[in-house]
Amino acid sequence: MTSLVGLLDKPWQLLRTVLSDVPPDRAASVRKALTLGGLCYGLYRLWRNATGRDLPFKGPRGPPILGMFGRLRRGHEGDDFNRWALEYGPVYSFRFLFSKATILSGITEIKQVLKARPHDYTRRFRVKRSFDGIGAHGLFSAEGEEWRQLRRLTSPAFNDKRVNEQATPIIAEAVREMVEKWRAQGTNQGPIMVCTIQEDLNKLTLDVICRLILGRDLGFQRGSNEAVQEDIRVAIENDLPQLLRDRAPWGKIWPFNQLWTIYDDIAARADRNGRMLADCILKRKMAIASGDDGVPNDLLQTLVQHFSLSEGPALDASLKGNLLTFLTAGSETTAGTASYLLWYLARYPRVQDKLRQELTTGTGSVLDRAKFPYLNACVMEVLRLRPAAYTLVLETARPGVLLCGSSLPKASVVVCNLYGAMVLKYGAEFKPDQWLEPDSEVNRDLLHGTDLLSFGYGPRVCVGKQLAVAELVMMAAAIVTQFRLLLPDGDAQAAEPESIFRLTMKPVDRSIRLLLTPLV
Repeated sequence: MTSLVGLLDKPWQLLRTVLSDVPPDRAASVRKALTLGGLCYGLYRLWRNATGRDLPFKGPRGPPILGMFGRLRRGHEGDDFNRWALEYGPVYSFRFLFSKATILSGITEIKQVLKARPHDYTRRFRVKRSFDGIGAHGLFSAEGEEWRQLRRLTSPAFNDKRVNEQATPIIAEAVREMVEKWRAQGTNQGPIMVCTIQEDLNKLTLDVICRLILGRDLGFQRGSNEAVQEDIRVAIENDLPQLLRDRAPWGKIWPFNQLWTIYDDIAARADRNGRMLADCILKRKMAIASGDDGVPNDLLQTLVQHFSLSEGPALDASLKGNLLTFLTAGSETTAGTASYLLWYLARYPRVQDKLRQELTTGTGSVLDRAKFPYLNACVMEVLRLRPAAYTLVLETARPGVLLCGSSLPKASVVVCNLYGAMVLKYGAEFKPDQWLEPDSEVNRDLLHGTDLLSFGYGPRVCVGKQLAVAELVMMAAAIVTQFRLLLPDGDAQAAEPESIFRLTMKPVDRSIRLLLTPLV
């Protein structure tokens, strides 16, 4: 507190020093001149703020000081970004209180920015602090050499070979368990109404990711460890957005910490998740030390070997942080996208029938894009329409970064609106057929090799993209061949599912309900 007061006192100390050198007969005039100059400068800044002359691009303005505060609706940011892109174009800027942001909703502009990482653009400074706050600092929030080291370390765990050999049997078993649960809910009287689509898919993806990276079946689908699932959900939906919004963690400072308990709650959840992971790590270390031949060659094994068994608490925290990163990033995101996919298949019966015909007549692995092109097209289309990571928020890493002809100062906020870029150009309707032609415009624009823009672009494309696509493909194939999907009468007229935009895009809780008619 003393250092903060001293910092605030320095300008006044400097002013007193200047005024002390002024002759007494001129001191009053100098004070008036300084006051008038300060007032004029304040009015000038207010005028630039109000007219948007300090922004690099045209865009929505809002009132002075506030800017778009109150107009950028929390939970509907993706829709607001798209609405303003239609009005101001693919590149626009606005002010939000004391911050300025440039929003990119054009595919070309987004690729330009993502390709320039990390030299020109990095994640915002709050990202590492926020992920540290929930105990999940790892590959996602790392930058520089730390990120390069973690990327080299973790990417083999999610390559095509590892996904095909290790993940597919785990996914198949988890999907079979969920399908059996749904069948048990029905009777012979008619279709089965399932109102917990997203919750069930969350449990499925958590089971898959835990078995794949921890080598343990935590039984989420069987009702075990529900507290862990809830802690992970709250960390993604509430804790991370709260920490990312905070310029300064006032709730940790007296007397505010006596009034607000939110940071205590966040710390308690992080501690519970950390203890669960510490138990997994300890058991794996004991298995390694005992020379157990049955230790799986999974991500936990790789990370434990990298972070030395005898190192201190800092590296132990890094180990837990990286594991929690994959648990959070690999569960809720894929579950939300899978929920959307089932909704679209129920909403468009023609697409569902065409997909079912391909699956019943085809042979071989459903992961083979050449043998099951329509299945792959349906997955690509839902990833285009409903990308879990609907935006990427970055900041310029150095002064003078050029963006669309404008020079940006260091730490300028740039938001890549992936959702808007893909929806505004190719429409909001579910049209998987457009992916069937390899030379089509949508393939040229949104695919880079096998990397879809939904997973990013450039050097920091999502490391778990193959696993996410495999889960979506296998889940859709199993469900469509065993059930006919319908929307309840009250939902059948909806043009699109209800979504909420937080850290990720996901369906509103309990908004996706399906009628499942068993086929076999």
